[in-house]
Amino acid sequence: MRDDHAQAHNLFSRLISYSPRIGEGSRTRTALEDYYTEALAWCLRSPDFRKIFFDLIREPARNSGRGLPQGNEVDLEIHTQLSFAQNEDEEPEEAKAAPIKRRRFDLVIQSSADRSLVIVVENKVSWRFTENQLPAYRNELNRGQRFKDFKTKLLIVLSPSGENPGPGGTVPAITLRWSEVQQKLTEFSGVAHGRSQEQMNVPVIRFVCAQFADFLKEKGLAPMKIAPTDHVQLNGWIAGFEAQENMTRILAAIREGRKTLKKAPVFDAGSDGQDDGSRWFGLYGKGAEYFYLGFRLRDRQSRAELHLWIQMNSPKQNRLTTKLIGELKADGATVSTEDGGRVLNFSLKVTGTQLDGNADRMREWFENTLTTIDRILPPPA
Repeated sequence: MRDDHAQAHNLFSRLISYSPRIGEGSRTRTALEDYYTEALAWCLRSPDFRKIFFDLIREPARNSGRGLPQGNEVDLEIHTQLSFAQNEDEEPEEAKAAPIKRRRFDLVIQSSADRSLVIVVENKVSWRFTENQLPAYRNELNRGQRFKDFKTKLLIVLSPSGENPGPGGTVPAITLRWSEVQQKLTEFSGVAHGRSQEQMNVPVIRFVCAQFADFLKEKGLAPMKIAPTDHVQLNGWIAGFEAQENMTRILAAIREGRKTLKKAPVFDAGSDGQDDGSRWFGLYGKGAEYFYLGFRLRDRQSRAELHLWIQMNSPKQNRLTTKLIGELKADGATVSTEDGGRVLNFSLKVTGTQLDGNADRMREWFENTLTTIDRILPPPA
């Protein structure tokens, strides 16, 4: 993966290239599905995220007649690729006559202190299930030795479509969309899609969940919304595309003289874990130190505003921070901080000012601000 790839910051996007797409022992099982399963299982090891996941399935479980016990989110075991013999519950003579077929549960969540609850999650990342795929799992939950004494048994079918695979039988299947899981990962992580690469100080579990949510969105497994169209809206879209092309030209001109910026502009949604209606379009830095330069579009009570924006790690020396803030404030920039002062924001409002509609002056502000930063701060070691 190239450094300027839009998903270069994402651990899951980098690792998936090593996950083979060919079947493993059958035409219905793929390493790709196992990859998604193992990532979800890791996130479910967090009791805090488990509680959110349980809240997601609590109502569907109740509607299926299998109420989810309260307070079961903590004392649980998380297993993946749990093997069982498809015909191990048959009578001895029948079992001898039939060849043993090995199957695997993708993901199993079960009580560890007692036998009050077991949840089997069957995962598909393709759009549809194959016919008659679930009877063996239902049969093992009902009659298999491993789970026969568990009080509450649930089968969750996780897929992009949320498709109902068929009649529920004695163990009804709860259907769940990957987009629902992605949404809960995003909410739990507190890091908005597209900006997870800058949130390196959040707890590890939240950071990984943010990366997984970002990865799922990039793969089309996130909630998708599009508003009904009309002539006014479509005209606005056309104007927006033209504005983005002009912003791209400004960014390309700035990068031409500064090879420390990545080549491809990135469009991001949200900021610092809260989608306040802001949309970002800009360039990230190539170095180890976080740096962002670009445009922020912010919705203020249905009146969108455009701002020029530079965001960077605060200098380690306080005197340099003070000097930098002082000079850029004197040049008209608005200064704010994030992450306890460890991140600096320098911005300038465009909408309704002399910069509005003037690409040369926008580029001039970026260039002048970068020159000031380069003059005050020592070059990276």
